[in-house]
Amino acid sequence: MSLWPNTNMNTFSVSGGLNLPGRSHATAYLSIGNWTQDNPLIPFTVNSALPVIPLDRASSDVQARVTSMNYTFSSRPTDIVWVSARYKSYDFENRTPVFHVTNTVSYDTTVAAFADGGTSPFSLNRKAFEAEVSLTPLKYTAFRAGYTREQVDQTFRFFDTTTENTLRVSADTSGLSWLMLRVVYEHAKRTGSGFDEQALDDIGEQVSLRQFDISDRTSNRVSLVTQVTPVSSFSVNGSVSASNEDRPGTGFGLRSNDGRSYEIGADYVPRPSISVGASYTWEKYTSLQASRQANPGAQFNDPTRDWTTDGADRSRTFVGSMDLIKLAPKTDVRLSYTYNHAESLYVYGLAPNTTLPPVQQLPPVVNELQRATAEVRYRLTSHFGAGLVYWYDKYTVNDFAMGTQTLTSIAQPSFLMIGYLARPYTANTVSGRFTYYW
Repeated sequence: MSLWPNTNMNTFSVSGGLNLPGRSHATAYLSIGNWTQDNPLIPFTVNSALPVIPLDRASSDVQARVTSMNYTFSSRPTDIVWVSARYKSYDFENRTPVFHVTNTVSYDTTVAAFADGGTSPFSLNRKAFEAEVSLTPLKYTAFRAGYTREQVDQTFRFFDTTTENTLRVSADTSGLSWLMLRVVYEHAKRTGSGFDEQALDDIGEQVSLRQFDISDRTSNRVSLVTQVTPVSSFSVNGSVSASNEDRPGTGFGLRSNDGRSYEIGADYVPRPSISVGASYTWEKYTSLQASRQANPGAQFNDPTRDWTTDGADRSRTFVGSMDLIKLAPKTDVRLSYTYNHAESLYVYGLAPNTTLPPVQQLPPVVNELQRATAEVRYRLTSHFGAGLVYWYDKYTVNDFAMGTQTLTSIAQPSFLMIGYLARPYTANTVSGRFTYYW
């Protein structure tokens, strides 16, 4: 039986800081680590009816060198100007020898050929440069601009290198006693180089397929956060954000991803011993993915077999709370309630001249959680206190893939399951608390 492996990590690090003229400061950090693991390997299967497949080596022989660096510089040459810069680097150099595999065992039942011929010791080198300048022409008002460049080099990926450039601008003000406001806009563009189209063809994939974490991408995001305090005991806060993401050059895979959200809340503190708060949040995220249902041969390049998935995730959350501090002698009472309702919908589409059979749409996936807590704390002495907490949870779910309407038994037509399902539940919890203050 496979157990947790023993792993060794040895790291050497050095850091330092330097004060410079012009109200400037610089820091540097360097770390070099060595990771090793050499544990006995277990056979491909314990099924004695199958032939024994020889292992390429008896132990894992895992080796990796990790080098990380972090350099920062900040300066305030004048009272209204502030600049900063940072460079970060993380290099994971995988030195593990390739473990050659000709055959493997699928589901402890069948010996199958392993097309890759062996393992792929993945390595990663991530470098990021950030710079920001802030201008404060008025008291409590700042304008900022920033730039980030991140470059990631990796092995055994369809893009050898991905580079993302991000520009952002923001404005903050709290100059009025009753108003706080912040606006942020961010534009980013990621491009890949060293694309290996043949690698996709070799594994039988469409060459226009792109993996979402490294594909070319252009994104924009804007957000606004504000707080209005008409009187000292009452405030209203809100936020709005919108984002869109496009992936040019992607034929199959994730092609776009957009988001919208807003939040509004209020806090009321009529006196120091009483505070009441409430907030409501609405979020929506949409995505478009493209695929092709095709077998090798004539179907493989047939656009009439294309299909798409439009995803839509929506969430609504309400949070309310009340704190009664020392309203009664030596007694604190805290009450809270949270309600969250989320839905995920997948709508399948076909090409106008499709040769695929009609699509049967799936019902939405619905999750709803209600949570309420009540806590009472009583100060017995200046150093000792006792409390009582009540916690209520009610969860409802309707999931077409993980619900009882689909997984009706442990033995399914093509697999065995361990009984994990998405189930509704109601929970009531009472706990006591003893506190020592010093």
